[in-house]
Amino acid sequence: MKIGKKVLEECGGLLAEMLTSYGIQINEAFQAAGDEPLSVALNLKIKPGKEKEFELEASISFVMARVKDTFKRSVNEAQMDILTFAKK
Repeated sequence: MKIGKKVLEECGGLLAEMLTSYGIQINEAFQAAGDEPLSVALNLKIKPGKEKEFELEASISFVMARVKDTFKRSVNEAQMDILTFAKK
């Protein structure tokens, strides 16, 4: 089987439909990103179907909110636990 113009046009339409259907969420993610760029990943799978057909599958991936956080803690195994000390 050969991928022709019709299949490629359908691929483009499927990807455009995916972007359009998530337009509001993409805009919200873009606004939340501030000065950082928003990455939107589109993926397209083309696989052979039955009787000279092609199965097309489009997917999208983007981050709605960026989480950046740091937890820090110092631990000393030799240090007595305050609750243990209070019980004595």
